[in-house]
Amino acid sequence: MSTVDQLGRTAPLTSGQMAMWLGAKFASPDTNFNLAEAIDIAGEIDPNIFIAGMRKVADEVEATRLGFVDTPQGPRQVVAPVFAGEIPYLDLSGDSDPLAEAERWMRADYTRNIDLAHGQLWLSALIRLAPDRHIWYHRSHHIVLDGFSGGLIARRFADIYTAMADDNAAVPEDSRLAPISQLADEEHAYRESGRFPRDRQYWTERFADAPDPLSLASRRSVNIGGLLRQTVHLPAASAQALQTIAQELGTTLPQILIATTAAYLYRATGIEDMAIGIPVTARHNDRMRRVPAMVANALPLRLAMRADLPIPELIREVGRQMRQILRHQSYRYEHLRSDLNMLVNNRQLFTTVVNVEPLRLRLPFCGPPSQTAQPLERHGGRPRHLPVRARQRAGPADRLRRQPRGAHRTGTGRPPAPAARLHRRGDPAAAAGCRPDRPARRRRAQAIAGRLERHGPRGARHAPHRTDRSAACRQPASHRVALRR
Repeated sequence: MSTVDQLGRTAPLTSGQMAMWLGAKFASPDTNFNLAEAIDIAGEIDPNIFIAGMRKVADEVEATRLGFVDTPQGPRQVVAPVFAGEIPYLDLSGDSDPLAEAERWMRADYTRNIDLAHGQLWLSALIRLAPDRHIWYHRSHHIVLDGFSGGLIARRFADIYTAMADDNAAVPEDSRLAPISQLADEEHAYRESGRFPRDRQYWTERFADAPDPLSLASRRSVNIGGLLRQTVHLPAASAQALQTIAQELGTTLPQILIATTAAYLYRATGIEDMAIGIPVTARHNDRMRRVPAMVANALPLRLAMRADLPIPELIREVGRQMRQILRHQSYRYEHLRSDLNMLVNNRQLFTTVVNVEPLRLRLPFCGPPSQTAQPLERHGGRPRHLPVRARQRAGPADRLRRQPRGAHRTGTGRPPAPAARLHRRGDPAAAAGCRPDRPARRRRAQAIAGRLERHGPRGARHAPHRTDRSAACRQPASHRVALRR
């Protein structure tokens, strides 16, 4: 069954789509809702097979053919019978710097706002850098796809391309994707089940006395000039050190990264009742995990911080909270805000988000060519003061990418000082202050914000105090103290 039939009748939006529709409708003009990814393919690619295979994917994935209309009954979605958009092929191999030209072209595409009624909400392109190196670029508006969906489409396309290149061999059925109607059915079943009221009760009780959202800014301002972004690569040795700490404490790398970010924010602000946003897939069964669509949710992780809280205890508390979040992840953040009467004054539960993405495995394109995924830009679809994203990359020297991104430009073209400081520390354990013999310098949120307003983002120009973590990390994890201010 298709979401809508080929006569052009419309269907209601899913909960995830409605959240993005409202976000786009009331966001400032500079807010960008695009998700984009570039996949670096090492090896020869047949552009004719590539484009034909991508059109097969577009015919199978309804989200690539979605359009949205505003009606007297509210916003509706419609699936076009065939994909009518372009799939560009750019041969830049003759340019003096083909990679720079490719990055310029991709940046121009993913930084522009896409009209929901008339724009091409999904785009895929093949860029030739050399005979044995290509970039597969794909971009979508967040209302049609989330980050999980990008992985589904990438795997399906790799299977289709490989089969077509192998004399039209059979395409594996285990990667076949399902229509959006299957997602709508699961969403309806959830609302009619006993899980829905239990999830609602958990969240409303947990945040009946919700704290004010944490922010490193002294005041809210209109988004001017879009998002600022900085990226730092943690070398393999640092990533391995974090993995070792995780093994010592019986926890996971994502929980350590969330805990160390929370520790940094506590040291910067002194806020003890802290809520941080955690993105989740909100796909609680296999049927939902086969549908490329906008399903992702973001829910608050609430922590009780204090100056003498040991890092191991903080990490374990993050683990406990994460298990609760995943258990109740299907309850929409928008519904929770409505339950707590936050919609009237547009109050948020959080404006700081920490997103730790799982390692994306290599995709086989006809066997020998190797492939690595390199994300370009992923906006969560809602303005945030400080979104922090960490992603592990595959390769001989695995490393982590930490990407602090401030949601507002300051008018100077540089990121706010706290975002720059988190970026330039690089090492999450150092950012948390894991040395028991060296308390962190005292900082007040008002002083940081005041300095930023008076002098601009000084932290973007000067290196912050460097913390030597080598001695601390030689000590047993249970002896490290985290949060003295």
